[in-house]
Amino acid sequence: MVAIKRWFFHTFMPPWRWRLAFPAAVLKDIEMAVKQSERRHRGELRFAVENALAPAWVWRGTSARQRATEVFFKFTGVDTEENSGVLIYLLWPTEKFISLLIAALPDVCRRLSGMQ
Repeated sequence: MVAIKRWFFHTFMPPWRWRLAFPAAVLKDIEMAVKQSERRHRGELRFAVENALAPAWVWRGTSARQRATEVFFKFTGVDTEENSGVLIYLLWPTEKFISLLIAALPDVCRRLSGMQ
């Protein structure tokens, strides 16, 4: 069954909305944090943020986790030299991801929390 509230949320979310939370300076900080992290291990990190799911996906009941898995296999995970890809996927705005992001990129999160 379709959650109508969720469907409306994703359907009418302005496509530019994520840029308010992730201006160029924040994206640059995330890029630098990923590069610094990659120097300490052999994994290849990718950061992806999406504003909303397509209404048809929501109607079919696609979860953020399912979409993240799709993005992972489409863009990153199995195409790395050592098959060591890691996708940090954010379906913005969502509360589920915030604790993971805070643990992984604390400096970036401090800046984001100041923008809310």
